[in-house]
Amino acid sequence: MSIPVTHVGPGRRTKWLASLVAADAILLLFPPIHWVAGSHGAGASIGYFVGSSLAVMASLFVMVRLDDDKTGEQQ
Repeated sequence: MSIPVTHVGPGRRTKWLASLVAADAILLLFPPIHWVAGSHGAGASIGYFVGSSLAVMASLFVMVRLDDDKTGEQQ
């Protein structure tokens, strides 16, 4: 016998997902970060490009993991 779970609004996981999306958007789309990386030479620009891409990829794995945990609770 299972107990029905009522929805009480956005939980902590939803807030974490929203904050990760916001952090990714700022990391990739905020021009001053690009300007600072570009002003220190090609190595810094490439490092920023690779580093930001890896950070976004890691956050996507975290988002999938959080979403898997969320769907597991509802079943």
